[in-house]
Amino acid sequence: MRGQGLHALVILVLHGKLSREWTINYFRELLAEKSSDEYPTFNAHIISSIADLHPQEAYEDIICAYEKRAVDSMMIDLDDINRIMNTSKDAVIEKSRNNHHFQYIEDTIREMEWWACFEQKPKKTCSQASRFK
Repeated sequence: MRGQGLHALVILVLHGKLSREWTINYFRELLAEKSSDEYPTFNAHIISSIADLHPQEAYEDIICAYEKRAVDSMMIDLDDINRIMNTSKDAVIEKSRNNHHFQYIEDTIREMEWWACFEQKPKKTCSQASRFK
């Protein structure tokens, strides 16, 4: 859930509701606070969220977290970050802005109707129920 909260902040930046600078600084503070090996998954979510907005200002913080082995590198590894660093900030932000995962949900039903919990189950008929007696 915390990762989705971070994702929501990225969406707000991409849609002009939060400043990128404030959000990157907030992510850096979180990474500094949680940068122990107790929270490797959350640290990976933080770094992934930074990467979605370009990691330039937080690069040293990210390196430090990887050096402490405080990041789940199966989620995002340092090679991913270095690859993003070699891309312009504008290109990274534009790619994120165009990613459908970073769009507002306009139609909740359409967004969730494919979830298994919303599939209609066939009703049992009397003849089906009597077969199991």
